Amino acid sequence: MSVEILNSEKIMNGQKMRVKLRVSADEKAEIVQESLEALAEMARLPKDEKLRSELEKQVGADRLASAISLSVAQNCATKPVNDLKLHILFDPELVGESIPGVFAEGPEEFSVDMVLCPEMELSSYEPVHIKVNSLEVTDAMVDAQVAQVLEMASTYEPTDEPVAEGRVIQVEMETQINGKPATGLSGKNMPLNLDPTMVPKELIERATGMVKGEEREFEFSMLNPQTPAARPDLFHVKLKVLDIREKKTPELTDELVATTISPLDGTVEKFREHVREDMKAELDRRNEQQTAQQLDSELAKRLQGSISDMLLQRAGQDAMANMQQSLAQQGMNMQQYMQQMGMEQQQFQMMMMVQARESLRQGFALDALARHLKLELTDEDIEAALHQMSPGNEQAMRANFDKNDAWFLVNDIAMRMKAHNWLAENSTID
Repeated sequence: MSVEILNSEKIMNGQKMRVKLRVSADEKAEIVQESLEALAEMARLPKDEKLRSELEKQVGADRLASAISLSVAQNCATKPVNDLKLHILFDPELVGESIPGVFAEGPEEFSVDMVLCPEMELSSYEPVHIKVNSLEVTDAMVDAQVAQVLEMASTYEPTDEPVAEGRVIQVEMETQINGKPATGLSGKNMPLNLDPTMVPKELIERATGMVKGEEREFEFSMLNPQTPAARPDLFHVKLKVLDIREKKTPELTDELVATTISPLDGTVEKFREHVREDMKAELDRRNEQQTAQQLDSELAKRLQGSISDMLLQRAGQDAMANMQQSLAQQGMNMQQYMQQMGMEQQQFQMMMMVQARESLRQGFALDALARHLKLELTDEDIEAALHQMSPGNEQAMRANFDKNDAWFLVNDIAMRMKAHNWLAENSTID
């Protein structure tokens, strides 16, 4: 990598290292192009000579320059981490909003800040003693899982009974919310599942008792969960029932198993045993994770000294950003998730900060244990870390870390894993 370290100094009472770097013209151009192409893939844009201008149209010139500058800075920061043998936390930060000449030809100078991992000590380096309450699969748990499978095999059959919660109705429906058409609650030959988790319970209450062919017009008010402090929304609904269907959950029989639910099992007995085995495998995995968490948590109780507010704040910010990214991949936002969890924003943020603090403490405790034991990494340790980071993609990961000279990231993970494994092998677990 054609990057030169011009100078370095510790700042913020030694919590950060600020390094001034000089990157060659060719190295900078390569990073810029790769970063632009990565953004193009995300935006589904063609990778041609108009790429930069098209991205600027989408996100703005300043935001694009800032994003590409950060990419250049973080790619170049591997040089000081390796040469100065730094143990860092979090991603390196560019000093300033952007690199002024990031898109210009020629070399460039800029500074990056890196948060240094503190070297803390433990009050004792002896193995720990924990008690684990392992879960076991019960008949009731199997019954509940089988019931869920039968629920998925349910059918909806015509009924002469009136509209009621839990039934599915075919309707002609016209809805306005605060005087404006609500397309999601309007339509002809529209199926409506009268499940209170899917449609407003106020609508179900006012439709209850209707029969096929009947028409009703009604209003109700309801708070919007996205804006609970605002005034309630006013719903005006015109509803005509075209058809009514009732859910029929099948009985679990050998025939149903063999023809629909699990032909490979064939019988109820084998199907239930299959369900039990799957649940046991999942519980074993959870028990293993719980044990690992308890071991690291118990070790962290021995950590001496306090963690700075700067580290706690940065860890909390990273945790929130990771959560937002994970939720976005599931098609959710933070507000929807908090509503699902039944938590207020302040309560949720406090929970995330507590988790971030505990994660830091456990990591620092494992670092201290590794230093005390003078652990050294082997090829097997590196391979195990690569597998944990991206199972099945170890070769591609190796190529990526070779290209970016960023093996320090893998080494940090591998060392903590090795310290944890020593702890698991030598501790007492009841």
